[in-house]
Amino acid sequence: MDEYLQNLEIFYDEKMEYLTRKDKYIKCDGCSDEKIITENNKQLILSCGEDKGECGVQIEITLPEYINYENKIEELKETMNQSYNWGALQNFLDVSKDLNESNDKQNVINEEIKRIEKLFYEKNMEMKQKELQIFYDQRIRKTKKCKEIEKKLQSDILDDTQQKELRKEYIQNVQEINQEYKAIKELMEDINPFLVLKQPKVVIKNDNYRYEEKKVKKSKVDLEFQEGMKVSWMFKDKVKYGTILEVKGKGARVKDEKGKEKIRLLNTLTPEKQNNKKISSEENSIKYFSRSKDNNWLSTFNKGLPFEYGGLVYSTVEHAFHAQKVKGEKKEEYQGLFTNSDIEPNEAKKMGGKKYFEKNEFTLRSDWNRIKLQLMEEITKTYYIANPDILEKLKETGDKQLIHTGFRIDDYWGIKNGEGENHHGKILMKIRNEL
Repeated sequence: MDEYLQNLEIFYDEKMEYLTRKDKYIKCDGCSDEKIITENNKQLILSCGEDKGECGVQIEITLPEYINYENKIEELKETMNQSYNWGALQNFLDVSKDLNESNDKQNVINEEIKRIEKLFYEKNMEMKQKELQIFYDQRIRKTKKCKEIEKKLQSDILDDTQQKELRKEYIQNVQEINQEYKAIKELMEDINPFLVLKQPKVVIKNDNYRYEEKKVKKSKVDLEFQEGMKVSWMFKDKVKYGTILEVKGKGARVKDEKGKEKIRLLNTLTPEKQNNKKISSEENSIKYFSRSKDNNWLSTFNKGLPFEYGGLVYSTVEHAFHAQKVKGEKKEEYQGLFTNSDIEPNEAKKMGGKKYFEKNEFTLRSDWNRIKLQLMEEITKTYYIANPDILEKLKETGDKQLIHTGFRIDDYWGIKNGEGENHHGKILMKIRNEL
């Protein structure tokens, strides 16, 4: 099932790239025809459009068939109640207490039990298939809508305002498609309650589309981790410390302060400051912060197209990030403040601060320090997907180190006095490698 989910991720990554309509994504190398993406409730197919040599179907995923008993049991009971006379069965059960009950009556009971089991199976499958069908119908509808918008954008009679509105609608559709992908992935990962009737099947024709080739490439960010390096990580809201014994792929064998060894993902580890390397040479790095003359577009203050995160629309990463700081009863009230596009990024930053919280009686969520890094990565990635032009600029930075440094930049998100963890820079480099 892990291999299936990995290839499902590859398929939708390819589709997201195709939907950008950039020349390098809509056709395979050497092909004159555009790629063809087919989706239905049974199969997902990516074809390069031609049918010669290595062309034709590149990825073919046959979706699994499965049913869920636990989540639907109450609904099934109601369905069975409507379809079968339980009173009649109870009469049989009452009679069965008599030790002299005839074999004929016992056979009738057994047949009724078999019929109920069959009904349970059929109704369960019917509901699960309906659930999946709704999912794929929505996906096909949104993909079709994107194509319609693309055609409209090619018209010469549209003014700037109309084109801008169409682009916003297009981005909204792509974001919804992305959210639906996450939903189906979560559904597949939460597989324990499901009885798999038919295992998924994946056929990869071209090695270029294999998960290992596309996803498990050692990034520039990972190269900073070395054997013997002191690192830290978060565990249950506490910072833990240890030493790297061995680095392999995207993981490392780490020995903690108590002498226990465990494999940990590199993206969960932070090099200790005394081991951080000094800022790279000028020609191999790009320094940035919100007031940079040429590179301020890399900062969280940069305003691109508005983007959606968690069901709300924000004007910058800074707005969206601080909006996640409150949970509970005041969550909606607090988050709503950051959807106001008139609020400048520096104001949004102050609204996420201690003084603002005390003055307006907001409480910082207890798990903030544990999840803030993950949230920043998710929000930043969503922002770049919604702003393909800015994403293209990020890609054009190549393999240069992105250094977040400047006025009032701390040594957690950036570099201060030549040292620091540079988490924001690392996030940008990670997104650059992934997208």
